[in-house]
Amino acid sequence: MTIKTRTALWIVAVVSLLMLVLCSFIYWEFKQAEQGLFQQRLKEKAINTVKLLDEVQEVDSALLKLIDKNTIDQIRDEKVWIFDSLNKIVYSSIDDLKWQPNKSLLYSIRHHEYLNFKIDEHEAVGLMYAFQGKSRLVISAGINQEGFDALRALLKILLIGILAGMFLVALTAYLVAKQVLKPLVILNQQVEAVNHEQLNTAIPIEESRTKDEIKALAISFNQMLTRLQEAFVQQKQFIQHASHELRTPLAAVTNQIDLALQQDRSPEYYKLLLLSLQEDHDKLSKLLQQLLQLFRTGQTIQPEVLETLYLNELIDDCMDQVSQVYPDAKLVLNYTNFPEQEEDLMFKGNPSLVSTAFLNLLENACKYGSGYPILIHIGFDQTSITLTIQNQGSLIPELDRDRLFTAFFRSNNTEGKRGFGLGLMLAFKIIQVHQGTLSYLIKDHSNCFVSVFPKNRNS
Repeated sequence: MTIKTRTALWIVAVVSLLMLVLCSFIYWEFKQAEQGLFQQRLKEKAINTVKLLDEVQEVDSALLKLIDKNTIDQIRDEKVWIFDSLNKIVYSSIDDLKWQPNKSLLYSIRHHEYLNFKIDEHEAVGLMYAFQGKSRLVISAGINQEGFDALRALLKILLIGILAGMFLVALTAYLVAKQVLKPLVILNQQVEAVNHEQLNTAIPIEESRTKDEIKALAISFNQMLTRLQEAFVQQKQFIQHASHELRTPLAAVTNQIDLALQQDRSPEYYKLLLLSLQEDHDKLSKLLQQLLQLFRTGQTIQPEVLETLYLNELIDDCMDQVSQVYPDAKLVLNYTNFPEQEEDLMFKGNPSLVSTAFLNLLENACKYGSGYPILIHIGFDQTSITLTIQNQGSLIPELDRDRLFTAFFRSNNTEGKRGFGLGLMLAFKIIQVHQGTLSYLIKDHSNCFVSVFPKNRNS
């Protein structure tokens, strides 16, 4: 079912329900008013009858019955009873209603002095009337035929009105929904025309349109297309760079094997060949490991893999590991402000990923630190924890700083150093998925990589 049809049906359902409630209210109020008017007529009939009997001396029961006979058509099946103080019938009208009041009803009328009740399909009123010391109990009953006819006519009018109203509302709702959703239909047609080869095709937006939901949707879709296009470009570049980086060591391995198979070699040659192949294998293994870790950092970290980490303990472990690979490196740890409690250095994270980021930053500092001490600073404030790794190697050229954290990028100051250009990007993405930041700055003529983590990040 389309939104247009569903919207029209919802409007019809809501308006029909409101019309039904309104018509029911009108019918009920009319019925109550008609019933009240008829009861007033019965009351007036009862009072007029007892007045004629008691206050007009010339009128006796026989004459009163004659008067009732001549006016009987005013109220259908009309009947009037008049009782004295001993509940004896003083007067009874002449119609054919076969009913006699019981003592409990007469007692209730005397107690309340006025009472409305029903006798089968007859409406009835009972009241007390006093004249010159005489106490009379009068009951007047009849069928409200005029009221019934009026109610039936009103019900017919209301039903016809509801049906006609539902039809008009349905037609109007459909036309309005069609007109309102017309821009959405056009937008859908434009979206269907976009494919993976036309991601740079933006949805045209009318500048004259106010910023309604359709325009906001078109703007959001164009922004999504831009992000998708950037992602496709980055993915394409990444695949090209990865293919190139993998092709070079694989070609070297193939060439060495082909060369060794051309003729018999000495055991020393094969030993050197195996050592070279092992080195190439380690290089490929490390490259593939970094590529896999880079892929992992593109995923959302699930809350269940987050642990409470202490920055000082984590960086100590990483420093020990780096010292084994670079035994000549001088790693110096100090605190910008010393923590008074352990919570000051506590944050949530994945220990494996965060360790990988720190190891990459430390190895990068050892590679390009030119043999100078590597300074590691830990600081914190009310909301975040900061780790700064500082090396005094060659400063990164200004033109290269904007691309430091992109895949396979290597600055001009890395010549002669082995690497793939993935370490900094991997560290950047790992810290980013932990809702932290990694930035580069120059301080005291040194390269500084500053990592900032939020304290106690909610999972």
